[in-house]
Amino acid sequence: MTGNDVKNILKKYIEQNLNLGGVKVYKDVHPPIKSRDDNFERIVVNTLGLTNNSWRMGYANVNWFVPVLNVDGYDEPNGKRMGEVERLLDDLFKRSIFKRKDDEEVLIFREKEPITQEEDKESFSYFINVKLKIQITNFK
Repeated sequence: MTGNDVKNILKKYIEQNLNLGGVKVYKDVHPPIKSRDDNFERIVVNTLGLTNNSWRMGYANVNWFVPVLNVDGYDEPNGKRMGEVERLLDDLFKRSIFKRKDDEEVLIFREKEPITQEEDKESFSYFINVKLKIQITNFK
């Protein structure tokens, strides 16, 4: 099982378990955002590498981007929407995800790390970040 397999599992899990209302899920990167007017909500799933042994471990991120609000000419986070997104992701990842593929099993779960909010100035957005732990077991 590869990092790409893990991203596919997470993408499908999010799409099947959340009412996204048109919000798209991307692997690794989202389309370029050229202006505030071109902005939209989106989710990006990525992995941060896996160890290379029979008990492989690594991390994945789920980042939900929310466009900034223009308040008196200044970019401000959309606090109300960010709070809604954080609650959705917190509820979604209270459960672990378990999948089996051939002779391998993957377990994806949230450790005790808090969900964070960060700014992405290049895309005129703030995003909610959920860091997930990945454990892959090979039974060959």
